[in-house]
Amino acid sequence: CILMNTVILGLDICPAPSWSRHLGFFNYMFAVIFNVEALAKLFAIRRAYFGESWNCFDMMCVIATDLGILLESVSSVGWSTVLSAVRLFRIARLFRLLRFARGLNQLFMAFVLSIPKLANVGAILALLLFLYAILGVKLFGAVQFAGPHNDQANFRNFGNAVVTLVRCMTGEGWNFIMHALARDRFYFESVLGIKCNDTYSITTANYEEYKLTGRLDHPDMCGRPEFSFMYFVSYTVVITFLILNLFVAVIFLAFDETQSSEEGEIVQKCLDVWHAYDTTLVGRMDLGRTLVFVEEVFSHFRKSHKGPILFRGRQKALGNQKHRQKEESLSGSVYDGIPLEYAHALDLQLDDDLQVHVLHAFVATVRFILLIGDTGQGQSFKERLEELEATQTHSTLVKCWALAEKRKLLPEAPCSLRLADHVAATKIQLKFKKLLQRKRARAAGESGEVDPMSAEDRDSPLNRAA
Repeated sequence: CILMNTVILGLDICPAPSWSRHLGFFNYMFAVIFNVEALAKLFAIRRAYFGESWNCFDMMCVIATDLGILLESVSSVGWSTVLSAVRLFRIARLFRLLRFARGLNQLFMAFVLSIPKLANVGAILALLLFLYAILGVKLFGAVQFAGPHNDQANFRNFGNAVVTLVRCMTGEGWNFIMHALARDRFYFESVLGIKCNDTYSITTANYEEYKLTGRLDHPDMCGRPEFSFMYFVSYTVVITFLILNLFVAVIFLAFDETQSSEEGEIVQKCLDVWHAYDTTLVGRMDLGRTLVFVEEVFSHFRKSHKGPILFRGRQKALGNQKHRQKEESLSGSVYDGIPLEYAHALDLQLDDDLQVHVLHAFVATVRFILLIGDTGQGQSFKERLEELEATQTHSTLVKCWALAEKRKLLPEAPCSLRLADHVAATKIQLKFKKLLQRKRARAAGESGEVDPMSAEDRDSPLNRAA
């Protein structure tokens, strides 16, 4: 609808052909569609509708469209300019497509994030333009017009100086103006045949004379080559080569920051995938489905990960009660199939019913992707975990907590149980249980059989304790 509406807006032709009378009908139709969309979303999520910036932008476009239709119905000649401005604002709906294009959205967000830094660079640029404009008026304000130095490019006053410097900043003929302001007495009198003076100084004694001879309105001083080359070369180096490139560097820096920081994108992907698992929208899931949820989001962001399957495929069966009973009969607990390293990376928090809240699932997913998905450039797991705790956890919690608060998905009570504690306790219990079974088997008189324990198990602290 957005693309079709933009195409319809672009079909206005002057003089209007016969078929253009149907364009008004399509404009009204699209206006109704966008109004219904905005009202439906507003009715569905209430005040949370205005918590998202894109929804506020949609509402502004809808209001602008309705205002344009209202003004058009009572239009007069005086409203034509206002109507044109409103029609141009309706084209801004194209920005809504940025939400669906990941690359374009990343570029747009990089530009938005760089605006404060661009303002700082712009302030430096404005200061340098101010200084060079004042200096240009002082040095070249009385130089006689000749060639490129004319009414369109001169330093007769501050305004003209700024316009001329902005033109030179783009590289448009700055060297021609430089050479025109460097023409000395010899060039003016010998080549151009125009008289010029080496000095130009207005005092109370010669003011009337300058006014009568026209030198007051049309200065006739010769060029100043000793200052012209130094002035324009320094201006070009500082402004064109440094300051303008600094604008580009700031935008690239913002782009690198948006590209390297994945947390916001991971949280948004978690929100999209969560709806497929939590179909009743209660904001909680059992552990098995939560682990499958984490694995799906992980596979989306770390397609090139060469490690093993996250949870060895065991948790995919936990949604089925029959498979869950089979798992528990084999291992004694669903926690046995989770590697302890991954449990520490997830740092999942469980409530008393062993359910995982959406907020804790999002935080665990972000931690897991940033920790397990990256190689860490030779760092050990412990070193990467400590680095993550020091640098990433706070910002991750802030993003997830803000999203959960906006969606009204905050947990009702704090969770005191942690997945890593359950996994560690389960593995210790199972190991102890196996060692105890082997001890009882030996005590029952199975001395003729080979001892099923390995040397490592026989000397382990758990075996000695058993």
